[in-house]
Amino acid sequence: MQLKQKKFIKEQYYNFITKYNYAKIKKKKIKNNVKTLGKLYINIKFNNVFFTLTDKKNKVLFSVSAGLAGFKKAKRSSLYAVEITTEYLIKKLKYNNLNKIYLYIKGVNRKKRKTCIKLLKKAKFRILKIKDITPVAHGNCRQKKSRRL
Repeated sequence: MQLKQKKFIKEQYYNFITKYNYAKIKKKKIKNNVKTLGKLYINIKFNNVFFTLTDKKNKVLFSVSAGLAGFKKAKRSSLYAVEITTEYLIKKLKYNNLNKIYLYIKGVNRKKRKTCIKLLKKAKFRILKIKDITPVAHGNCRQKKSRRL
C-alpha cells in the first residue's frame, strides 16, 4: 500500500515539474511579429507626457513616459523632458521596425504637441494621419473657474 502511494506521489511530482518547465519554455518562445504600422497615442498632461503605441487592433505594444525617460517630479512637465522622451520613443520605434504611424494627440499644451510632431517628422517616420482627440466641453454644466498663472 505504501509503495503504491509513494509511486503515485512521485508521478504527480514529476508531472508538476514537467508542466512547470513547459510553461517557462513557452514564455521564452513568443514570436516577435514584424509590424510596420502602429497607432501612437500622445497624452500631454500638465505634469507629464505619455506615449502609448498600439497595433491595428489596439493591443498595447509598449508605452513611454517622461518618468520612464529619467525625469522626476516637476522636471517631467518641462519642454526639455518632452524632447528627451520623444527621442527615447523614436529609438524604441526604430528598434521595433515601425515606419508608418497614425498619430492621436490628446492635451492642451500646443508647444509640447508641436515639438512631438516635429521630432517625429525629423526622424523620417511616415505619419499617415494626425488626429486631435482632446475632449472639449460643449453645453452641459458651467465649468470651474480657470486657473490664473
